[in-house]
Amino acid sequence: MNKIVFSDFDGTITSKDSYIRSLFFYSSIFKIIHSLPGLVFNLIKFFLRKISRNDMKEYSYGKFFSGVSRFSINEKNKLYIKKIKFNDKVVKLLKKLKSDGFKIILVTASPDTYMGYFAKELGYDGLICTRVEEKDGKLTGKLFGMNCNNEEKVKRIKESEYYSDGSEIVTLGNSKGDHAMLRLSDEYYYVINGEPVKNAKLN
Repeated sequence: MNKIVFSDFDGTITSKDSYIRSLFFYSSIFKIIHSLPGLVFNLIKFFLRKISRNDMKEYSYGKFFSGVSRFSINEKNKLYIKKIKFNDKVVKLLKKLKSDGFKIILVTASPDTYMGYFAKELGYDGLICTRVEEKDGKLTGKLFGMNCNNEEKVKRIKESEYYSDGSEIVTLGNSKGDHAMLRLSDEYYYVINGEPVKNAKLN
């Protein structure tokens, strides 16, 4: 029997969201100054439910990452991972599950711009994330497919090489965007203030 963990990343393994911070970390000062007013305006529209989360992700990613070279990203990945604060109790749980024979797969809405590097550097066994478009060594600023959140996480898991009927599955998450994924398994951990709570009630 396959033993698989599907774990969210932002707010679950990490203490804070990595995506919004990445917009500023990987961008030039010029691009930040140019893009910030539009980002704030669209964030207001998002919180007022005038645009979807997917629309917000596409807009922000396009504004900040369009035209950025893959070489530049690869160099900054080495620095960015050092800026990330991890939830020690969740990291410890994942290490325990791995020692028990589980493969650890990250399932996150954060983009493969940096998540591919993170997953490999942190020693996880696979990655399912928001995919981005690249052309001639540069990011186009466009997403390839949907933002990997909510039901899209379940869809992508079931389409992946990691999922099979009859597997022993454990899931980890920390927000409503993870609820559909958490319901894939009989055993899940809901992370509250850095504490992984087993089979906590989902609202």
